[in-house]
Amino acid sequence: VEATKAAYAHSFVVLAASAATVLGRPGASALLADALGVIDTRFWDESAGLVRESFDRSFTTTESYRGINANMHMVEAFLAAADATGDDLWLNRAVRMTELAVHRFARGNDWRLPEHFTPEWVPLPDYNREDPTHKFRPYGSTIGHWMEWARLTLQVRAALEVRGRSAPDWTLADPIALFDQAVHQGWAADGSPGFVYTIDWDGTP
Repeated sequence: VEATKAAYAHSFVVLAASAATVLGRPGASALLADALGVIDTRFWDESAGLVRESFDRSFTTTESYRGINANMHMVEAFLAAADATGDDLWLNRAVRMTELAVHRFARGNDWRLPEHFTPEWVPLPDYNREDPTHKFRPYGSTIGHWMEWARLTLQVRAALEVRGRSAPDWTLADPIALFDQAVHQGWAADGSPGFVYTIDWDGTP
């Protein structure tokens, strides 16, 4: 990420600053406000309801790629920011992002969550087919992300309920189905105990 400004890196700053703000650490709330400001003005795409992947260091050119991984980390960061600031803007965005990733993309693809997309959020199922073990963007669907999205969806549900808001039914049904499919399709799929890293669109490890 030396030559770029990546959304997932900023999400980690928000996550850390949120925790530090809750703990009352000096300067934490200012850092959190700065990080959220950058995300809001640079990375957040209101029309898509998701975040852009990255920019060059001058914030003039964004990459012609969108990824679900950066958005997964951003959901976690937004939930933490909502707790730290009391501002439901971040929770509302987390709900919107989770609905798209889980209730639309995963559910609509037999729970095999697409990872890679065009700037218009059209899935790219063949992305890195020729480089399946790419360090950051492997080909196929990442089983561990299914479980992480399941946990985040339940966290979204809890965050809504704690605030006295009604949580949609899908925030319970979908994470159960997604986690069950992660276990069913990912555990020992290569014949050895443990979860495989990624699977193809036909379920092949």
